[in-house]
Amino acid sequence: MKFVSHIEESVLKLDAINQKIWEKGFNIDTLSTLTTLTKEVYNGTTVFERIPQAQQSGLSRGSALLCSAVIICRGCPRTESENREIYSTEDLIGDGRIQEVLIESWAKIVGCWYEHAHLYLLSISQAYDYGTESSIFFDVNRRLVRKFITLKHYNVLRLALDRFRS
Repeated sequence: MKFVSHIEESVLKLDAINQKIWEKGFNIDTLSTLTTLTKEVYNGTTVFERIPQAQQSGLSRGSALLCSAVIICRGCPRTESENREIYSTEDLIGDGRIQEVLIESWAKIVGCWYEHAHLYLLSISQAYDYGTESSIFFDVNRRLVRKFITLKHYNVLRLALDRFRS
């Protein structure tokens, strides 16, 4: 009997869901498996091979939606967009565009897509600060900070999502 490490077992699980999403899209089975894996990342029984384990608890604590999005992005193939120049405002190609399309279709299915996210954030928060990478909003009543990011500093969506930690 071959010993499989915790990381190797996690990679197999994550590879399996990414393959299912590629083959079948988002259906009841893939959404259920995605939810299960998101919970497993939260409780530490599944880990991302490319994110240090100490940071993963912050990723999953930040939001189950964020964690699920990172799992989805993880499965996108590597393409020429990995070499896209930072600050380029051209339309994303390859990997980055594939990630955007997958995340948008998943978010619409699970009911967390906002067509005009910036306007939505303004309706529930007050604008606090703007930069080239993001806009910061503050919800005074709930004492909550929200961050609206742009992709122009990142080659691919996955790298932008990796920046969010609790």
